[in-house]
Amino acid sequence: MTAGASRAAPTIAPQPALAPSPQPRPAPTARALPPGLVEQGGQNWTPIGGLPQQNAHAMIRRRAAAAGIATLIGNHTFRATGITTFLKTGGTLEGAAAMANHASTATTQLYDRRRDEFTLDDVERIVL
Repeated sequence: MTAGASRAAPTIAPQPALAPSPQPRPAPTARALPPGLVEQGGQNWTPIGGLPQQNAHAMIRRRAAAAGIATLIGNHTFRATGITTFLKTGGTLEGAAAMANHASTATTQLYDRRRDEFTLDDVERIVL
């Protein structure tokens, strides 16, 4: 190129318009989630921020009734079972408190059900 000559701008060839697809698009298979819910994989979904305690409690009661369990159970029944089992198998109270996210071991002791169990020997000691 010589001094003072101007450079021509490159030309861009126009792109052909995309023709509509001959086959219709398939409808999405996933269902729309209700407002305030997030996908957790597959068919599972939970409310944003987790499952509210009242909903979890109602779900546990419904499933227990459907299974024929007459005893009223709830969320804390499972917590007490987990803590009691942990302590019965050699876990420490401090370890149980940490797993349950309790600030105090006094709170964890409220869930310890080991003292609620009786053996046949305990019953036979009762004299009427």
